[in-house]
Amino acid sequence: MRGSVLGFVMGVLPCLAPAEAGAGGAGQGGLALDCRLPEEAGALTADMLCTAMTASLEQSAPGLRITGRDGRAALMLVVQVTGADARGLRGHLWWDRAQDADPQSGPEVRFRLVDAALDAGKLQGFTDALLASEPGLAPALKAALD
Repeated sequence: MRGSVLGFVMGVLPCLAPAEAGAGGAGQGGLALDCRLPEEAGALTADMLCTAMTASLEQSAPGLRITGRDGRAALMLVVQVTGADARGLRGHLWWDRAQDADPQSGPEVRFRLVDAALDAGKLQGFTDALLASEPGLAPALKAALD
């Protein structure tokens, strides 16, 4: 991304997964993706965020089958944005593998733009930072490829 984009991880904050977290069907491959934004996200939509995360996932796990949140899959991945303004986002990932009893949660990531407004074209910087912030997700992504 351009030099004007500054994405960084700010500390590790444990986050609880929402109660409705559930794994996809056992024995199913692939990943079910859900993206959630707070009301203050303005013009940004969950679809825009999911499009950016899909691009990030396609780069980090080529060949991964990605479905919507209602799809049956070996791995459920949620992009949870907890704060948004015109210049940045704050959020984390949580995921649930079909064979795990408990969902896992990644650290909070803060993504800020220095000299530009946040728009759909810059969201992949945020989703790339989310994936990079949690090395524990890599084994789950690998398993979802199988």
